[in-house]
Amino acid sequence: SMAVGAIDSCLTSATANPNNHDHAAQFIVKNVEDLVAWQVRLNYIGDKMKPSVFNPTPFVDNINGGTVGFLNLPLEAGTHRIVTPSQSIPPAPADGTNTPQTALVGASYQGAPTFPGSPDTPAKSPPDDGTYSAPTGGILASLTLQIVGDESGNQLFMNLDDGSPNAPGSRAVVFTSSGTQDINLASSAMGDGFHGEGVTCVPIDCTTNECPGPVTTTPPPPVITWAVAFPDRTQVSATLDAAPNANYRIDFYRDENGNATCEGTAFAGSTNVTTDSNGHVSFTTFIQANYNQTITATATDTFGNTSAYSNCWTIAIIGDPTPSASPTPTRSPTATATRTATPTPSLTATPTPTLSSFTGDTLILTPAGYRRIDSLAVGDPILSYDIEARKFIETSISYIRSRSVNDYLSVTLADGGSIRVTQEHPIYDATSKGYRPIKEFGPGDSVVRPSAGGLTPETVTSIERIAEPTTVYNLHVENENHNYVAAGILVHNKTFTPPPTASPTPSPPCCTISPTATPGTPSPSPTATATATPTPVGNTASFINTTGQTASDLHIVARTGTQRPDAQVRTNAPGCSNPTISRFNATLSHTIYNVVWPSACVDSGETVEVEFLCVCQIPVECFHWTISGQPIGTPCQDPVEGTPTATATATASPSPTPGVPTPTPTPGSAGHDARLTRVSGVPKNVRLLPGEVIADSGSIVVANQSTHSDTIGVYVDVMAPASGGCAPNGRVLQTTITLAAGAKTTIPVPVSYSCADPAASNGLSYTWVAVADHGADDLASCSPGALQSLACFNALADDDQDPADNRLSRNGPKVVAQ
Repeated sequence: SMAVGAIDSCLTSATANPNNHDHAAQFIVKNVEDLVAWQVRLNYIGDKMKPSVFNPTPFVDNINGGTVGFLNLPLEAGTHRIVTPSQSIPPAPADGTNTPQTALVGASYQGAPTFPGSPDTPAKSPPDDGTYSAPTGGILASLTLQIVGDESGNQLFMNLDDGSPNAPGSRAVVFTSSGTQDINLASSAMGDGFHGEGVTCVPIDCTTNECPGPVTTTPPPPVITWAVAFPDRTQVSATLDAAPNANYRIDFYRDENGNATCEGTAFAGSTNVTTDSNGHVSFTTFIQANYNQTITATATDTFGNTSAYSNCWTIAIIGDPTPSASPTPTRSPTATATRTATPTPSLTATPTPTLSSFTGDTLILTPAGYRRIDSLAVGDPILSYDIEARKFIETSISYIRSRSVNDYLSVTLADGGSIRVTQEHPIYDATSKGYRPIKEFGPGDSVVRPSAGGLTPETVTSIERIAEPTTVYNLHVENENHNYVAAGILVHNKTFTPPPTASPTPSPPCCTISPTATPGTPSPSPTATATATPTPVGNTASFINTTGQTASDLHIVARTGTQRPDAQVRTNAPGCSNPTISRFNATLSHTIYNVVWPSACVDSGETVEVEFLCVCQIPVECFHWTISGQPIGTPCQDPVEGTPTATATATASPSPTPGVPTPTPTPGSAGHDARLTRVSGVPKNVRLLPGEVIADSGSIVVANQSTHSDTIGVYVDVMAPASGGCAPNGRVLQTTITLAAGAKTTIPVPVSYSCADPAASNGLSYTWVAVADHGADDLASCSPGALQSLACFNALADDDQDPADNRLSRNGPKVVAQ
C-alpha cells in the first residue's frame, strides 16, 4: 500500500498579504485500493480564494521508493496508461462580490474496459510486468490556490462536495475482479480545506455550516449557423457564447414527427467544446440526421445545467445538384474532346484573356444550400472543403468576375450529373489527387464529390464543346483551402487579379509594349542551361528543361511594359502537381515570373507551357531552371534599370569553365526587397500530456525580390499561449542566408512543443512569427518576442523597398490537453 503522512487541512498565514498571491495545496486519497480514476468537486467563494492551476503530479511510494502517479504509472502501452486530466475552473469574479463558484477536477486511466495486465488485488489475467500496481493512497494532484485581493483577517475555504442536489460530484473508480466500480463520495467522506489569512485557521464543518453551494446558472443556448446532409450523416456548424474558458457538452436533436418543431424528438449526437477568454466558441461536428429534417441543440455545463433549445435549422443537401433549365445549346461539330499532349487552342473566339469560369446557372454550395453562381455577391457565405479533415469550412466570397464567351465545355458524369465550365478551370482529379484544367480531362477520368467520408470519385463520360455565346462567372473565396463546390464537384478557387476600380476606360492590356524582338521571333536565351528558346504562340511560351536534372522552379524574365499581366501554366509537366506563379517588377518594362512546383518534378527533356494573360505577344528574354530556388548551372542575368536588355541578336552566354568561378554581377540601383513568402507545416493541433514533449517541424519560404544577390537575416519566433507554462515561447530560428536575384529557398524550422499544465492552455494557440531582414542588420530591434513590434517594423522598412511583405504570422497549433 501507499504510505500517507499527516494531513493538514487548515493552513495559517501568520502575516497577511494584502495582494493577489498563491498557496500550494495537494489532493490526498486514503484507504482506496486499486484506484484508476478520481474527480473532486470544489465549492468556494471565487473572489476570495479560488483554484488557479491543477497538476496531477506523481507521488512517492515510500515502501518501494518509486515515484508513481497518474502521469507515469508503468503499465503496458495501449491498455490503460492514457492520462486524461480535466478541469472547469471559471475565471475569478469581480473582487468584493462574494460570488459562489464551482470547479471540477480529476484524472483517469483509459483503455480496455477489462483492464488486462495488472498485478493488483485481486489478481488480473494475464499478469503485468511486475512493477507497480494501481495506487492505493497518496498525493493525487497539486493544486495552486489563488488569494484574490486583500483578504487580511479572513478565513477562506474549499468545500469538497458530493453530487447532491446537482451532479456531477466527487467520486473514485477502482479495479474489481470483473472490471471497474464507481464510488460516489459523500460530503462526510471528504475533508474540506481552510486557510487563515493573518488569523488562526479553524476548521469548519461545511456539512452543517453555510459553505458555498453548486453553481446552478443555466447556460445560454447554442446557435446553429448551417447544416449539410450526406448519405450517411450531416455536418453541422454552430456557435456558443457563454462563460469564459468553460467546458460544455452540445447535444443535437432531430425532429422525426414532420412538424418542424424547435424541440427535437430524437437524439442526433453530441460534441464537447471549450469557450475562449471571451466566452465564445465556433465549431463543426457530424450528427445523425437527414436532408430536410429540422434540428436543434442544447448546451450543458460541467455542473449538469442545461440550456434552452437553440434555433431551428432545416438541413440542406449535397449530392447531384441539377442546373436550372436553359435553352438547348448549339453543339459544335467537334463533339467529344480527345486527350492529347499538345494543348488545344483557346475555344474563345474573341481576344480576351483565358480566365476560368462557370455558366451562370451553375449551383454553388453555401451554408443555406445550393445557389446559382449568378445570384451570389461579394461577402456572401460559401462553403469550402478541408480535404485532410474531411469537412466543410464556412468562408466568404472576396471577388466575383463575369465575362462573355462564345463557347465553353459541357462535362457529363457517369451518375448523370453535369457541369458547364470554360476549358481552363482547375478541377480536382481523383487519380493525381490534385487540380488540373478541365480541358486536360477525358472520358474515363474522374472528378470528385466531397462528403463527410472524404472524396468520392465520379467518372467523366463525355466532354463536349458548346458553341454558344453566354456569360460566365468565377469566384474567389477567403479561405486557405482555395476551393469550393460547383454542381457538387470540388473545384479550385482559381485566383485572379480583381479588375481595377479607377479609369473606366483602361488601355488594352499589355498593348503598350515596344518589343525589342520581331513579333513571332523568340529572343534567344543568354544562358547555357536553357539551350532551347521559348517559342511564343500568341501569348504562350514553351520552356524545355535541358539541364540534365529534375527541376522544381522556372525563372522567367519577360518584357511586359507597365501592364504586368498575370500568367498561368497551360501545359504542366507529366505527373507534376499544379505549380504556383509569383511575379515582381524587375525594371520599368520587365517582369520576373517564378513558377514553383511543390517538389522537384520537371524532368530533363520535359516541356512546360506558360500563358501570359494578355492580348498582345509577350517577348521572353531569358529563363533558367532551378532546384528549390538555386539555379541549375549559370542563371540568366536579370535586367537592371538603365542597362541594355537581350535582343534578337543576343548571343548565348558560354558554359562556365570548370574550376573558374563565375563573376558575381554588381548590384544595380533598383533597391532591396526581401520577402517572407510562406509559413507552412504548422499543425492544426498539438495533443499534450503534462510535461510531455512533442517534436515537430515547420518551414518558411524566403525570397529575394531584389535585382541582385542579397544577404537576408531570417528570424522565427514561436510564442506560447498565455497560460499553462508552455514552450517554446520565443526565438526558435535565427540564421542568415544569401540568395541570388529572384531566388527563393525553403528553410526547415524544428520545434518541440510542451506544456507543464496543458489543461490550463487547452484550446489556446501558439503563434508563429517570421521575419526576412534585408542585410541581416536589424536584430537589435527584432529581438526574441519583438518581431511584431513597431520598432522591428520600422527597422525592417528603412532599407527594404517593399516592407509590407517581409513579415508573416500564423496561428497554430492549438493545444489539446490529453
